Amino acid sequence: MIQEQVRPQLGMPFGDAEHPQCDGIPMERLVEVDWGRVNLDEWLGILQQSGHFPAPGNLTPEALTPVRLSRKPIISQ
Repeated sequence: MIQEQVRPQLGMPFGDAEHPQCDGIPMERLVEVDWGRVNLDEWLGILQQSGHFPAPGNLTPEALTPVRLSRKPIISQ
């Protein structure tokens, strides 16, 4: 869904059947995307229908942040 809406904004065609262009969207190009033009209604509907859309009361920082298994600082060597 995102590919279908973002690729045209970035001038990245999908190609044709004989010459498909299936590359992903480069990370450095994401800053060029006008996210206000990206409609996620279909994706949100799928989440709701499948029971994966979180209830507003469950949207806490703790629920949205991965759990750290250790509180010890990571020391790089």
